[in-house]
Amino acid sequence: MRLVIIGGGNMGGAILLALVKAEAVSPENILLIEPDKEKRDNLTKTINCVSQAEIDETIRGYDLLLIAVKPQAATPAMELLAQWILPHQLVISVMAGISLETMQSALIQTKLVRVMPNIPTLIAEGMSIFFASSEVDKVEREWVKTLFSACGKCLEAKDEDAIDAATAISGSGPGYLFY
Repeated sequence: MRLVIIGGGNMGGAILLALVKAEAVSPENILLIEPDKEKRDNLTKTINCVSQAEIDETIRGYDLLLIAVKPQAATPAMELLAQWILPHQLVISVMAGISLETMQSALIQTKLVRVMPNIPTLIAEGMSIFFASSEVDKVEREWVKTLFSACGKCLEAKDEDAIDAATAISGSGPGYLFY
């Protein structure tokens, strides 16, 4: 599988590092899109993957598009993504508070997955819960499980509301312990 990671901040960078370390995706099959040159350079030096500053037609050569930007950057990122996305591509979001309905509206895309990883993902000991739209098939759900199992444990939720409930429990608890 070929993967685009949009956003190389704390969560996007942690996921990228965990995926390569666990050999879930090889560096040559990853495209990192990060506008901040310093973040981009630091990650590509460590991982040796292809990177660029902006979303463009290059994403069309990839299977999975993982959006790991802060919620306030969600709208501009999805507007750019909507210009280039293809119907067969699976979009995975780790953006807090951005629903599948919001993503579907912005992206005009139906193959969507919402994942909520927690802080221990930074050390590959996290707990991720995901919910997929009905258009996401069994093979694609397995891709999601494979990807996020590289970051710790991964479970599929039966409905999207469970994501918010799980975030309240698993998202805050480890942060409190780290504090």
